Amino acid sequence: MPRTVRQTINKLSATKVRTLTKPGKYADGGNGLYLRVTPTAGGAVSKSWVFRYRFPPRAKGGGKQRDLGLGTPAKYNLETVRGIVAEYWRMIERGEDPMARRQAAATAHESKRTYKDAAEKFIEAKRAGWHPRHTKAWERSLHKYCKPIAALPVDAVTADGIAKCLDGYWLTKPETADRVRQQIERVLDAATADGWRSGGNPARWRGSMEAKLPDRPRGAHKATPRASLPYAELPAFLVDLREQPGFSPAALELQILTAVRPGEAAGARWDEIDLDVAAWVIPGERMKMGEAHTVPLSTQAVALLRRLPRIHGNLEHVFPGGKRGRPLTTAAAMKVLKGMRPGLSAHGFRSTFRTWCAEVARAPRDIAEAALAHTIPGVEGVYNRAEWLAQRAKLMQAWADYCEGTGDAEKAKPNS
Repeated sequence: MPRTVRQTINKLSATKVRTLTKPGKYADGGNGLYLRVTPTAGGAVSKSWVFRYRFPPRAKGGGKQRDLGLGTPAKYNLETVRGIVAEYWRMIERGEDPMARRQAAATAHESKRTYKDAAEKFIEAKRAGWHPRHTKAWERSLHKYCKPIAALPVDAVTADGIAKCLDGYWLTKPETADRVRQQIERVLDAATADGWRSGGNPARWRGSMEAKLPDRPRGAHKATPRASLPYAELPAFLVDLREQPGFSPAALELQILTAVRPGEAAGARWDEIDLDVAAWVIPGERMKMGEAHTVPLSTQAVALLRRLPRIHGNLEHVFPGGKRGRPLTTAAAMKVLKGMRPGLSAHGFRSTFRTWCAEVARAPRDIAEAALAHTIPGVEGVYNRAEWLAQRAKLMQAWADYCEGTGDAEKAKPNS
């Protein structure tokens, strides 16, 4: 039976809605519609619609009173909001609670958060710490490679959908495809941590994508490791390197002693380094992954830095370049190597360090990877922010001692 309204209705008018400025709640009549006027800063007021009703209506006392916000007059004019209220009364007559219906709709909307939503949230969370180029690379990857899953609810992304993202690239552009898969894995891990999805990560390689993607032909498109020096030859190499004059050999020596990337060493700035506490904090904008990295400095690294002269006109850079106000480029270290050991790669010394960590120092994997500023994959990487600075300081000192020919395997162990 239709609801009978005994009170006067339509007491409000469009003019009254527009001109009311006194704070208060103004009823439209017996339909339960109110215009709420509330004061704001500066003496102004804000206006909003409220629907007041009781549910369930046939309960003793008429049910529990509820106030349901309906937006503002700027969004819904008086005629429109009266229509919304009339529909809500029809729902109530059918035994449906408008507030419960709205909450259910909101929950349904939450469950439809898409992969694109999750990726954009992840990128936005990382933006402040990432280099702009890194951010753009992630955004480009989302729009170019992730189209098959972009509009899917993030909790509905499957290994099949991810395989479609990689189709056409997996065999022809393996490095690109690997990077895209890893990005999807990180986004889904973050979405899980945010409560947007649950269960295993379909982008993970083992147990998921490994079974979905074709095997790459043996040897085809195989990544070529950068040429590295065997760690047993490093002490003799360092003796020869220290005989080379100039900033370029010094930059390469610092890179070797700290296991950083060539560009991170060449671009070092004095304001990043505290020689008194033997620490070098490389800011996120100079790091590959866009996150700041603290490097414990060995006594040899500190001594090297203290020996370096400061050049007038380029005082901020540890290794001044040929152009005024600019640091060395990464090509400087390669030029030194070309004259000393043709075929070696400056980046390859990171591989030398990592092999030494595994075979000589027997360093725990997490500590060795942290020393190289490598990201921990999977959900663990979302939560694990440990830097192990004390253990890494011991490891880097042992490494520097080894490079100088004075270290031993037992002292090299970070946990010993």
